[in-house]
Amino acid sequence: MKIMLKLALILLTLPAFGQGNRYIVYSPDRPLTWADFKAPIDEASGHKAGTHSGIKYSFTGSMSDEGISLDFTVYAFVDRAQTWSIEEEQSEDLLAHEQLHFEITEVYARKLRKALSEATFTENYKAEAQSIFDRIMEERNETQGQYDLDSNHSMDVEGQVKWNKKVATRLSQLEAFSEQKVHTGP
Repeated sequence: MKIMLKLALILLTLPAFGQGNRYIVYSPDRPLTWADFKAPIDEASGHKAGTHSGIKYSFTGSMSDEGISLDFTVYAFVDRAQTWSIEEEQSEDLLAHEQLHFEITEVYARKLRKALSEATFTENYKAEAQSIFDRIMEERNETQGQYDLDSNHSMDVEGQVKWNKKVATRLSQLEAFSEQKVHTGP
């Protein structure tokens, strides 16, 4: 007998993505523009711009004699209400740098989709999914910091070019996980 479980787990406290246009869900066809940088300037950061990107996931599932079946939806997003820039400092190079932050987040959304689709879940699926998410987010945060160091926040042209290539390669390698929905289980 199949027992249906209705599960919805949203690990980031966010309003619905359908509300207005506060959130931009990653799409290669929808790059950032300076109009997306709506937040007040973070003067304490010492930077010219700041892109607030993240990953959200939810899932539904069912349990049967064959095991646990989970369907995940994973989004990379930018929160326009927390993304800012100093207008006088805006340039195409700086915008490209900020876009790459968003693309790095998409790389890790794809890594999360891959890890979730390959995982074998037990009755502790919530904790197991959370653990996978936490690990991927830690890697993402480290990568974002390394990117800013290596590119000197877009000021090191050579470093920026290397990262542009690195991220394009990673996105290509993870193309099989570009769809927002993934399934695991029977």
